[in-house]
Amino acid sequence: MNAQAENVLAAAGCVRMRSGYLHMLDLLSGLADRGAEVTLLCGSIAPELAGRHLPFQVFYWHDVVGHWPVANPHDLGNFCAAQKIRLIHIHGVGLGPTVRRAIHHAALPVAFTPHSESSDRRAVRTLAQLSQRAVALSEYRREMLVNYFRLPRESVRVIPPGVELAHYEERLPQTNGHAPVIGTVAPFESGRGQNHFIEAAAQVIKSGREAEFVVAGDGREESALRRLAAALGIAKRVTFVTGLTNYRSTIAVLDIFVRPAVRGGMGYTILEAMAMGKAVLATATDDVPEMIDEGRSGLMVSKGDSRALGEAMIRLLDRPELSRRLGAGARQSVAKEFSMDNLVQRTVEMYDEAKDAYSRKEEVPL
Repeated sequence: MNAQAENVLAAAGCVRMRSGYLHMLDLLSGLADRGAEVTLLCGSIAPELAGRHLPFQVFYWHDVVGHWPVANPHDLGNFCAAQKIRLIHIHGVGLGPTVRRAIHHAALPVAFTPHSESSDRRAVRTLAQLSQRAVALSEYRREMLVNYFRLPRESVRVIPPGVELAHYEERLPQTNGHAPVIGTVAPFESGRGQNHFIEAAAQVIKSGREAEFVVAGDGREESALRRLAAALGIAKRVTFVTGLTNYRSTIAVLDIFVRPAVRGGMGYTILEAMAMGKAVLATATDDVPEMIDEGRSGLMVSKGDSRALGEAMIRLLDRPELSRRLGAGARQSVAKEFSMDNLVQRTVEMYDEAKDAYSRKEEVPL
């Protein structure tokens, strides 16, 4: 791995507190910490991320290419030349036509990571057409890019996400001293499954088990979720945590981390919980089965099944030694399969492929 030879421009839209962008920021930090020259060029950064330490330069599109209709796409090429950029890595699908034209005129090798579960086939294919390589975060996502978005298989590289394990203090589930804390952390949006979490919590409380519950995040579904907890008679046992500037501090206080999503998302919070040695319980959606080794680094249930979710919570509460074993296995799994070193090495190898393909004037055939 020779990250020091890299000089990369990460191109993104509006950077928000979403798994894909958190993955991007961690990757860029990992590259920078290993000697690469890294620049982030984006539309904006959400206020809740503004205080985060970023070991790389940040610029904004309006300062580089201006605003439509006076924007000059050729200015990006001048910017890249001044910064000695050698490759552009597009993150997400939120780049408008002016920015896409600017990337085309920059005349540099391009890599593209879609991140989101966007169904906008045209946007994904347009950005892929600018690129020499596309990145999928799992085998599941590669199959989506190949079979739904019709990207050629040979142009897609699978690079699983990774975290800097040294940044995560090991906090295995507790077996005594307090009531276990079970929680979920995600934006309050449709499809995130917090309603199933609350229904499962009611099942646990009705069974007589001692536990406290945390629902953390922000979003338009907050009021509906609070009403559901009240209607089920468990409002006093469920703590809502909002106004988050990061997910890590909330995950740290949990004994059992639950991801009850019924669709989409890369499950980055699962990796954070695994890195801390938490017992992880998740619905088996999309690429989650590639992250969790059932019975060794976590437990999985079918999506949308509140009863199965509650039964799994009860199983972990009744068997604290299982929770601790799963937590230890989860941290070991991160060290072996989802480390930042692995992520950076595979990314640098993909960059070399993209640069080689560009030198041969190879484009993604769509």
